[in-house]
Amino acid sequence: MGNLIIEDSDYENLSRNLRSYADIQEEKLQSYTAALADICANGVSSGQTFKNIQNFLSDVTKLKGQFRGIAENTASTIDTYLADIDAADKNYY
Repeated sequence: MGNLIIEDSDYENLSRNLRSYADIQEEKLQSYTAALADICANGVSSGQTFKNIQNFLSDVTKLKGQFRGIAENTASTIDTYLADIDAADKNYY
C-alpha cells in the first residue's frame, strides 16, 4: 500500500487565503451596495428604473456576510480534516 503524504501547510494556506478572499469580496460588496444606494439617493430618484435599482439593492444587500460564511465553513472543514488526519496517523509519526 502506498503512502499518502498530506502537506498541512498547503491546506493551512488555502484556509487562510479563503478567509482573505472572502474579506476582499465583502469589502467590494459593501462598496457596490453603497454605489447603488448613492444612485438611488442622488441619481435616479423616481420611475421604474429607480424601483428596479431599489429592488436589486435589496437583493444584493442580502449577500452581506455570505462570502465570510462560506469561507469560514470551508476553512472549518479544512481544519477538521487536518485534525482528523493528525489523529489517524499519530501512531506513525
